[in-house]
Amino acid sequence: PNSVTKIRYGAFSGCTALASVVLSENITELEDGLTMGLNQIQDGIFENCKGLTSIVIPNGVTQIGDRSFKGCTSLTSVSLPNSVTRIGVVAFGECTALASVNLPSSVTSIGDFAFYKCSSLISIAIPHGITSIEKSSFQYCSNLTSVTMPNSLTSIGEFAFAESGLTSVLIPNSVTNIKKEAFYTCPNLKRVVFSEGLKIIEQGAFWGSKLTSIILPNSLDSLGWQSFYNNSNHTVDTISLGENLKSGIPYFPFSKVVIWNSINADIEGVPCKYLVI
Repeated sequence: PNSVTKIRYGAFSGCTALASVVLSENITELEDGLTMGLNQIQDGIFENCKGLTSIVIPNGVTQIGDRSFKGCTSLTSVSLPNSVTRIGVVAFGECTALASVNLPSSVTSIGDFAFYKCSSLISIAIPHGITSIEKSSFQYCSNLTSVTMPNSLTSIGEFAFAESGLTSVLIPNSVTNIKKEAFYTCPNLKRVVFSEGLKIIEQGAFWGSKLTSIILPNSLDSLGWQSFYNNSNHTVDTISLGENLKSGIPYFPFSKVVIWNSINADIEGVPCKYLVI
């Protein structure tokens, strides 16, 4: 009711039969003493509310706290107001029925594991203003087939999309670093467009993908161990390493490779298996 002005930490945590919540804009205080209206969904407040299917988040909320909706396995969609700037660590983690979520342009921070194991999520558009996709943000999103990345993005974190359902990815030219195992074991990933500006691909970044062509930009100067490792039965038609690679271990155990660019530096490590020049 409108008369409620305060909600304490974890107030609804574990309410497994709770199906719907409407938060009044008249709420002026959460347990940590926030005032000036409801501006934060507090840490863990709806954690493991397994029957929760919908929630109305009022305009003015700026933060979705850590674990706010973690384990809400019946939550199917979330609409965030344009006032939200931060989505906390594991905020929607393990929301296995969550099929759609809008991320408003006001969002500038998405925490580690934010949408971890959201196995029904189909697509996501990362808002402009996000500079880093953090660790495991979309890991185990097995039905996630599409992601749109903004030109503000500079880094894709460890395991960010690991074991997701992505089929193709366009890496914008603002990205300089793809971190360790960012796209680890994405079995449907067949196409990645790498833009000039990318400098580092870390260890195992695309381990287990099914890329048919690997065209790396001339801006790339470091390639991590087993970046594109896969089984020996997989065929890659083209590998182009770019012209300025300075360090790396180019291990490509594929059954067929037909193009290999000249390299202007010594490359350490194991030579390519099954390489046809």
